[in-house]
Amino acid sequence: MTLLVKHKFSHYRRFEIDIWGVCFNDVRAKKVKKYTTEKELAVNVKSPYFKFFYKLWARKKAAWEARKKRYVYRLDMLPPDRPKKKFNQRFLSIRLTRLYFITLQDHQFRELMRRARKLDGSFEQNYIAMIEGRVINLFYRTLFVASPFESIRFIKNGLVLLDFNVVKTLNIKPEIGKLLFPDFKLHTRIRGYLSKRLRGKAALFNVPKFLFVSFYLVVAIILSMPKRKDFVYPFSIDIQRITGYY
Repeated sequence: MTLLVKHKFSHYRRFEIDIWGVCFNDVRAKKVKKYTTEKELAVNVKSPYFKFFYKLWARKKAAWEARKKRYVYRLDMLPPDRPKKKFNQRFLSIRLTRLYFITLQDHQFRELMRRARKLDGSFEQNYIAMIEGRVINLFYRTLFVASPFESIRFIKNGLVLLDFNVVKTLNIKPEIGKLLFPDFKLHTRIRGYLSKRLRGKAALFNVPKFLFVSFYLVVAIILSMPKRKDFVYPFSIDIQRITGYY
């Protein structure tokens, strides 16, 4: 191994040329002639000297080849990483409730609350009767229309009658025993539209118990004041929080 010691640094700098001399001077590399590449030598030759120089050379060669390579840029259209928003259920529920009763403002909710507190009986029951006992909600609960927006349009256009009198006020509160029905010219159209919604399972609720509805005559009778247990809402409603004091 005199060649290895004498030309130590030259072997380190010129490994591709002098590594063959290192292998030929190593006693354990007698069969090195049949290997033609440095990779084959690294796998098959067991000399510790060879492995030491090979690792140094392989590291330099990899860095040199990396400098020669061109950088290839690829544009990937990745979806934005948007964190999920955590909604406050208490904050959201009261706003959805107020949007459900679209014709009432915050000050009107509070005014109805003050009136309900002065009446005898249950505060919740009185408050429900004032909110759901309006003609806009009663006409929607008859299933003659598909949404509260249609109920508003019918009333404002003078197409809803209360005891044969045209109603154009949305928040009027009918008395018990009154008749509520749309204009006679619309009966055939409403029956056909209702039949289509029932076949398509597009009716969101049944007629509540405080109303008697005849779909053949297209007329409804108010039997009693609305109660909380008779209603079906698309989301949970906290009746006391609507007042704004809870």
